[in-house]
Amino acid sequence: MKKFIFTKNQVVFQVVFWGFIFTFYSLHYHRLVSDFKIFLLFSAKDLLIAMLSFYFWPEKLFRKNMMSLRLCAVIVFWIAAIFVTWAFITYFLCYTLRIHDESYSYRFEQYLNDFVGMGFWRVLMEWRSFAYEILVLFLLSVSPRFFRMIVSENINKAKLEREETEWEVNVLKSEINPPLLFNTLNHIYYLLDVDINKGKDLIIHLSNLMGYTLYDSKNEYIEVSREIEAVEDYLLLMKNFFDKRIHITWEILRMDEPYIIRPLLIIPIINDVLKKGDRDSGNADVDISIDIVNDHLILDIYRRNLNEFSKGRETEYYMDEEMNLYHARKRLNLYYKDRFEIVDTGMPGSRYLNLKLNLKSF
Repeated sequence: MKKFIFTKNQVVFQVVFWGFIFTFYSLHYHRLVSDFKIFLLFSAKDLLIAMLSFYFWPEKLFRKNMMSLRLCAVIVFWIAAIFVTWAFITYFLCYTLRIHDESYSYRFEQYLNDFVGMGFWRVLMEWRSFAYEILVLFLLSVSPRFFRMIVSENINKAKLEREETEWEVNVLKSEINPPLLFNTLNHIYYLLDVDINKGKDLIIHLSNLMGYTLYDSKNEYIEVSREIEAVEDYLLLMKNFFDKRIHITWEILRMDEPYIIRPLLIIPIINDVLKKGDRDSGNADVDISIDIVNDHLILDIYRRNLNEFSKGRETEYYMDEEMNLYHARKRLNLYYKDRFEIVDTGMPGSRYLNLKLNLKSF
């Protein structure tokens, strides 16, 4: 037995919706007969059929994987069932009113005579004459279900995308936090024997960065200035960790205006450029600049002198626009759709990445 369980908001919606349908039918029949009881009775009749069609419409018809031909066949059958039910109840009411031999308005008298005079079976055979009534009845009763299905699918899709994005943020954290934590702590451990002040300074930067990734990144948006602080902490740690293997320089404009941004957008992009080739035996130079121009955040990263480029592997990874920076691109498409541009190009011996992000709407 099918059970209908509604929340308070759904009950209010049902009352308003069916009140609208009943009013629609009342206005329709009021043009035929002025007798309050009669047009109320006929309106209730059509409302009952509409409610039966609405609540007992097979849920399986709303599944996407259902075959289209089968779906069309079931819809035709369902419309036919609605028509037979409507014709039977309408004929019964018309016949009952006719045998009472009361006088009604001319239009309603003609309606009764036509319906009763045709007979029930002829009414079924002459279904084309009632196509408008049946079509309106079907659309009013079933279209809300289709609308609810579409809205529900879009809501679920958006929810899944956000849940997937949250998972990807955790993936980004896992790519940055454990390697950064262990490698940096190990580096600081040895550095304390050489330069204790520098080691203490790196511990402060590491603490700030861990606080950012563990707490600030949980917020929906953060100030751009906070994101930049985390980027600088990250770059200072990476500069000391890579030491002479990768020479990192950066120029970051101080952000005076209160722009906000999604957390963990910039660091993963920089991390991607740094970690590709970090095992390379040769040296690499990485230049990074961040600026805001005309409400757009501009990130430029240029890396050169990577041996893996000279081996001809730049096409395998760096030129793959679909796979490279996959998580970052996905988050940008979700939260900044049509409001960003990213260019990631690789050539023998160098790699250039540019991100232009519109911050104006925030």
